[in-house]
Amino acid sequence: MIHSSRFLWAAILTVSTFEYANTQTQPSNTAGSTSSNAGTFYVGGGVSPPIAIYKPQPEFSEEARKAKYEGVCTLGLIVGTDGRPSNIRVLSSLGMGLDEKAIEAVKNWKFEPAMKDGHPVRVEIAVEVDFHLESDKIRELQKQADAGLARRDLGLAVGQQENSKWQEYVYPGDGFAITTPTAPKPQPSPALPGATAYPVQFKDENVFVVLRVKTTSNCIAFLSQYKENLLRGKDSEIDPASLKDLTLGGHPGFESKRKVWVNTILDRWYCADGHLYAFSVRWPTSQPFPSAATRVLNSFRLLTKDTDP
Repeated sequence: MIHSSRFLWAAILTVSTFEYANTQTQPSNTAGSTSSNAGTFYVGGGVSPPIAIYKPQPEFSEEARKAKYEGVCTLGLIVGTDGRPSNIRVLSSLGMGLDEKAIEAVKNWKFEPAMKDGHPVRVEIAVEVDFHLESDKIRELQKQADAGLARRDLGLAVGQQENSKWQEYVYPGDGFAITTPTAPKPQPSPALPGATAYPVQFKDENVFVVLRVKTTSNCIAFLSQYKENLLRGKDSEIDPASLKDLTLGGHPGFESKRKVWVNTILDRWYCADGHLYAFSVRWPTSQPFPSAATRVLNSFRLLTKDTDP
């Protein structure tokens, strides 16, 4: 069981609005191994994830806009040593022309390449492209603002997204509640088979928070093993000095930090009532820890029968 947990933890890698190492579509692969594409790796096992440094947002299709249709499209792709995406394909379809719009957008993304042993390498990853009408409206206002129009409306729209939407959202099925600016939409986690991902979006696209929840009977065992491995320096990206024990309602957990190119990632884990709760927060290393992420983390609470019937 401990051996399988090492793979589980190696797969928990996040940046921006997507998760790496889509093991759901690569069931026979392990982190750090090569794919069927010659010279192409998977993230983990000494292979660092690529970092999106230019990520233009997708446009809505007219069909989806008229139908007020929203959702998340998952794409598989290869990021080359030059940081350019290729072999883009649909893993989870939305339809209504949004899959094509997602591919059009991702074709123009630029990455800091993945690294292995100090050298850039090709990696196969999965990305999630989010389509929400509110964000689409703000992008349209931004276009007008760039032309000198609707600047006041743009400020109001962004302000509403940042301020008035913060509220607590409760997820009884996974036993927790969390306060965020918009409702996290649960979806299968490409990085962690069997887990549900709850991505949190902010106006600042350089800041990203994701919570993954997985039902497991041996959470405490592999959490202890993973922490021991980090203390022994088995993950070169993790700073052992950043490890800190945590508790949440008497349930054990800990956190650690790692630096991936120009970003810092905080990973925080808890074991509670047969669930693994895994947070990842990503932000630019040159900036302080984002206050919005602090608000999200501090709001996280476990549901109890006494207070949450």
